[in-house]
Amino acid sequence: MDFKTLLVKQTEFWEKKLPSLNKDELRHIASKDKGKGRFIGLFTVDYFKREKLIKKADILYGYIFRNYMQNPNESKEFHPVWVLFSPSRKVKDNPEILEKVALNLLKADLKETKDKKLKQLNYLITSDWAECSYYEIPSPYNEGELVYLSIVCWRRATLPEYKLGLNLFLSYQGISNEILFLPNEYWCEEWRNYYLSNGVTN
Repeated sequence: MDFKTLLVKQTEFWEKKLPSLNKDELRHIASKDKGKGRFIGLFTVDYFKREKLIKKADILYGYIFRNYMQNPNESKEFHPVWVLFSPSRKVKDNPEILEKVALNLLKADLKETKDKKLKQLNYLITSDWAECSYYEIPSPYNEGELVYLSIVCWRRATLPEYKLGLNLFLSYQGISNEILFLPNEYWCEEWRNYYLSNGVTN
C-alpha cells in the first residue's frame, strides 16, 4: 500500500470539505452533538478547543493497539482506545512503523523495572484506568522515531465502528492536547476501500 499517496488524497478530500462545515457538523466531529459520552471532558480546556482544533488540524495515521470495555452496554457507545501516532514525515509515509512500536510495547516486560520512566510507560500501556495525551514513547521501543501515545475516547455517535490497527485522526498540538477521530463521512474513497478491507472491527 502506498500510504504516502493515500494520506495526500485523504488530506485533499478533507481540505475541500473543511471550509463549508457548519456549526452542527463541527459539533459532530467534536463529539458534542448527540449520543452517550458527549459530555466526556466537558470541564477540560481542550473540550472547548475542539472546534478550533478541527479547523486547523492535520490528518495523520494513528495505530490503535488496545481498547478497554468495562460495562458491556455502555462500552458499546463509548470506551477508551490506546493510539500511537507521530508528526514525523517518515512515519506518515510509512505508518507500518507504528505497528512495530505497538508490538515492541506489547512484548515489553516492564513489571519489575526500577526505571521511573519505564514504570510510567508500563502503567500507561497496561492499566485500564490510565490517561495520557502526547506521551512520548522512549527508546528502545520507538523504532528511532518520535512516536506519541494518547488514550482517546471512541464514541459510536461520532464514528459507528473502528478497527484495531490504522485509523485516521485530527491533530494539532499547538492548539490542543487532544486528538480526534475523523468521522467516516469525511473519508475519501481510497481510504474507505482500504479500511473496509483491513483490520479487525470492534
